[in-house]
Amino acid sequence: MVIQKKIKRNKSNNRSLKDVRKRFAWYYKYHDKWGYWLLIPFIIITISGTFLRPPFLLFVANSSIAPIPGTNMESENKWKDLLRAIRYDKYNNSWLIYTSDGMYEFKDLWTSERISRLNTPPISVMGLNVMEQINEDEWIIGSFSGLYIWNKTFETYYDALNNNIEAQSYGLPFSNNQVSGLVFYNNEQTILFDYNNGASTIESKNGFIKMPDKYKTRPMSLWNLSLEIHTGRIVTFLGIMTLLIPCILGITIIIILISGWKISKLKCFIRSATSYIKKVYK
Repeated sequence: MVIQKKIKRNKSNNRSLKDVRKRFAWYYKYHDKWGYWLLIPFIIITISGTFLRPPFLLFVANSSIAPIPGTNMESENKWKDLLRAIRYDKYNNSWLIYTSDGMYEFKDLWTSERISRLNTPPISVMGLNVMEQINEDEWIIGSFSGLYIWNKTFETYYDALNNNIEAQSYGLPFSNNQVSGLVFYNNEQTILFDYNNGASTIESKNGFIKMPDKYKTRPMSLWNLSLEIHTGRIVTFLGIMTLLIPCILGITIIIILISGWKISKLKCFIRSATSYIKKVYK
């Protein structure tokens, strides 16, 4: 009886081993086949994904492409996909229009002739978040590249938070002060909204209201969590190196795809060479 049980067990093991081999052969075959046909789309998706975050983002942020025929990119509107912000200069009776190509000043909005293209403070490729007039000549400009006081007449600026006359122009699309908003409250308080640090008042004598306890422990939505994971921002313990994660992973995936294609081509060559040698020396 013991011998019969062992024989049955061995038969079932051999049968299951054959099934595993068949499944593995199927996976192996179609893994290479699908990988071969989808190699180019995978590479395009991977490369385009690496350009969505720094450092590769800096190479394409200010670039543009010609309209593709037959798509909704074609338009007779010269301002399409260029406008970023528009403000009225009440002291000079003119309009300031910030575009992806820079800042322009117009006497009115019904003429195509612009007065001039203005030199502005560093503005992040992530967008212009603050643009408010202070007096006849000065404006306050804020983005992820910092907060600046800009003299429109002389086209000069300085750091509004550090009072530096010669403001630093950052190569990256952000600074230590990633300004996402600004509110002037009752002409007494200036509330600054920072992307990383939250809300605070610029005047040191006044503090901003604390977050209620019931909001401190509120869970993050699944959509936001998925977005943070997708963009690599969830790996916060790496500090500034977090920005390089999508770039590094993208390059790694491209290497894996190309090396996999090379290996498949090498396997095909080996199979062809082996079959040829067998025919010759048969």
